[in-house]
Amino acid sequence: MIQADFITQTGLGSAIVLAMTTGSHGDDALHVSIEPSKLNGLNQAGVVKCEQIMTVAVDRLEAYSGILEQRYLEKVEHALKMILVLR
Repeated sequence: MIQADFITQTGLGSAIVLAMTTGSHGDDALHVSIEPSKLNGLNQAGVVKCEQIMTVAVDRLEAYSGILEQRYLEKVEHALKMILVLR
């Protein structure tokens, strides 16, 4: 989820997420490659597609995948700022 914790805690039943795939990608400015590690909990490499921002029902989220390490989080934040024209 990319939303603030207070939104999650409101119990609205939805979550703002970014798509992630294990396939290849083409745009390094919008896609962030993630390598699995003990810290992030992923079991295979993936790509966060920062341009694919979605709101989904929490009950549609099947399982917890992991957590982004700071180095990846900074790249995702940078891409989101470009896409959403934020400073």
